[in-house]
Amino acid sequence: IKTYTTADGLVSNRISRIVRDSRGYLWFCTENGLSRFDGSRFVNYTVDQGLPDDEVNDLLETRSGAYWIATGKGLVRYNPKGLPLPYGKASLRSDPMFAVYRVGAERITSVIKAPYEDRSGTIWIGTWRGLFRLELAGDQARFHFIDLGSDPHFVRNILEDRKGALWLTTDSGLYRRRPDGTVDRFTRDHGYPSERLMGLIVDRKGNLWVGDRFGGLYLLVSDPGVSRPVVARQYATKDGLDCVRVGALYEATDGRIWIGADCGL
Repeated sequence: IKTYTTADGLVSNRISRIVRDSRGYLWFCTENGLSRFDGSRFVNYTVDQGLPDDEVNDLLETRSGAYWIATGKGLVRYNPKGLPLPYGKASLRSDPMFAVYRVGAERITSVIKAPYEDRSGTIWIGTWRGLFRLELAGDQARFHFIDLGSDPHFVRNILEDRKGALWLTTDSGLYRRRPDGTVDRFTRDHGYPSERLMGLIVDRKGNLWVGDRFGGLYLLVSDPGVSRPVVARQYATKDGLDCVRVGALYEATDGRIWIGADCGL
């Protein structure tokens, strides 16, 4: 195991997300900026290059090749051919490296956690104030708030299942938004010890896995319904987890599921 730290050029030792892009670069989203790794060296981006905030939570590369960066102060579009200019001075040039978009009037709506592109190419934005849909017209961006029937603060993860439904983990439970716009919310009444949900993946068999802040890991039933419990199996310390705060999930090519928890991997 080779350990990389700030001594090797990484912008911060506290990493919230790792993304591999289509060019083979690895992007490290950290609390002190964004690092790009080419296998030998790091290139770092912070407010000095035009990010609105050094808190970088995620990065999305769309199928069209656009890069969107989730920060603590807005959604950012990355132009690799643009000029790196300190934040606040990008308006002085027409070709900045980072274009910043505010999602809403409230400060909390611009705390971006989860950018996601579905199969149709629609881009969804998970914020600390709920879910938004991004509409692009040239360089102009509009954000449409999605009414989920309640108030889902802290949207942490978004994914699309095989039926085209969007799933969201939030601090107020698990949400499913069907293609027709109807919304289901799954809470403690459906088998969760807690409603502060974090990690989220759908595996190659179509099974949905959810990580909890306080309850470990859940495997959901095959066809979750709001009129019955949806947890098929819970994994916690009795099953070998050293702790029950599960923030990240990943299915490898061999089918194994890796669990990122507060106590380790």
